[in-house]
Amino acid sequence: MDADVIILGAGASGLAAARLLTRRGYAVTLIEARERIGGRLLTVRPAGVAIPIEMGATFVHGCPSGMMELVRAAGMTLCELNGQTLMRVNGQWLGGDEDGAGEAEEEHGEEADEYRVERNPILAAILRWQGPDLTLDDFIATQGGGPEWEAAIPWTRGYAAGYDAADPATVSVRWIAQTERATAIDGSRQFFPLEGYDRLAAWLLGACDPARLTLRLGVVASRVEWAPGKVTVHLRSAEGAPLAPVSAARAIVTLPIGVLAAPAGEPGAVQFDPFPAELAGALSGVAMGHAARVTLRLRERFWDAGAGGRFHYPRLSFLLSGHPVMPTWWTSYPLLVPLLTGWTGGPAAQRLTASADEEIIAAATGALADIVGFSREDMAALVEEGYVHNWSRDPYARGAYCYVTVGGLEKLAPLTEPIADTLYFAGEGTDMDGNTGTVHAALATGERAARQIAR
Repeated sequence: MDADVIILGAGASGLAAARLLTRRGYAVTLIEARERIGGRLLTVRPAGVAIPIEMGATFVHGCPSGMMELVRAAGMTLCELNGQTLMRVNGQWLGGDEDGAGEAEEEHGEEADEYRVERNPILAAILRWQGPDLTLDDFIATQGGGPEWEAAIPWTRGYAAGYDAADPATVSVRWIAQTERATAIDGSRQFFPLEGYDRLAAWLLGACDPARLTLRLGVVASRVEWAPGKVTVHLRSAEGAPLAPVSAARAIVTLPIGVLAAPAGEPGAVQFDPFPAELAGALSGVAMGHAARVTLRLRERFWDAGAGGRFHYPRLSFLLSGHPVMPTWWTSYPLLVPLLTGWTGGPAAQRLTASADEEIIAAATGALADIVGFSREDMAALVEEGYVHNWSRDPYARGAYCYVTVGGLEKLAPLTEPIADTLYFAGEGTDMDGNTGTVHAALATGERAARQIAR
C-alpha cells in the first residue's frame, strides 16, 4: 500500500486530520483537487488593499476552545467586530442613533442583537418545541399566529436563508434549535483573522510531520473502491488525464457534501464502489446551502464621511436589511478601511450565483445603494473594485456550507462513525453539535476521524 491513510480534501478538516495522524506516526497521502490547500478558506491580498480579503470563510464564531488553541498555536491575531449592528425590522432601523456613539448606541445595539431570539416569537417557539421535526415554513404556518408572529415571519425566513444558507421550505426546525443553542455559547461574538484565514491552513500543513506526509495538489479523486481493510482511490489530473491510483488501509473523506452528492460524471464528482449505505442515508438528510458574497473596495468609508453624510454610522459593523438581493453587509470595524462585504444566502443566493461574477458585483452594488439611500449611480462611482468567488459554481465545493433537512440529524449520525473500520467521513457537513458551516466544525470533525483511526 502507498500509505496508512488517504485523506481526500486539504481543507481545514483534512489538514487537521493529517496533522494529528502524521504526528502519531501514520503515513498519510493527502489528495487535493485544487492547486492550493485550504478548501473553502480562500484569502486574497490585492495590491493597494490594507488587509487581506476573504473569499470564503471569514469569521471565528464565538470562542470555541479547540479553535482558540489552534489560533494561539499558529500565532494568529483575531480582531473582534465590536461596533454597531443596524437591523431593519418592519420598516424601521434598530441599532442606534446616527452619531453612532455613547450609551444610546450600546442600548440600541443590544436591541438589535436581542431581537434574534428574545424578541422573535418564532425562534423562541422553535427553541421550546418538543414535537415532531418540521420544516421552518411548516412550523411557521402551523404553530403560531397573531400580529407579533406575522411580523417576525419575513425576518425569520431571511435569517434562516442568510445565516444558515438554508431553504426555509426544507430546513429542519430541530436543527435550527440546535444551532441556536450552540450559537448562544459566546456565539454572538465575531472575530476575523487579521493576517488572513489562509494562515491557519498554512500552519496546519506546517505542523504535520513532513517525513510522513505526501501532499498531492491538482489531483482529482474520481472513484473510491473499498473493502474492509483496503481503499483504492483512482485519480486524474485537473485536465482529465488518468493518474496512477493510490491505496491505503483506511481513508478519511473530507469532501464537501455538495461534491459527495454530485451526480456521476459531473465535474468534481466522486464515485464510491460500493456506495456506503451510511453515506446514502446522510445525503438524504443534509443539503448544501448556497451563499453569495461580494467585497467592495470603496473610495471612502461613506458611512463615516462626516456628520453631514447621508448615512452616518462611523462605528458600523453589521448592516442587516430585508433587501431581496443582498440584505446583509459588514465592515472591518474597528479597522478603519474602505471595505464593505455583502452577503445573501439560501434560495436568493442560488438564483444570484447563476450569474457571471460581474453581474453579481453589479447586483450587490445596487442593493447596497438601495439599503443606505444612495442613487445607484452614486454608489457605483464609489466602488473601485469588487471581489467574488462563486462557490456554487466551483466544482470542488458546489455550494457554501451545509444545513440539515427534516429528520436529517438521525440520518447524519451514522456518518460520524467508522464504516467497517475503513471509511471515515469528516468536514463541516458531518458536524452533530450545531456548528455546521463553521471552520471550527471542520477542524473538530477532522480531528474526530483521526482519533477514531488512532484508537
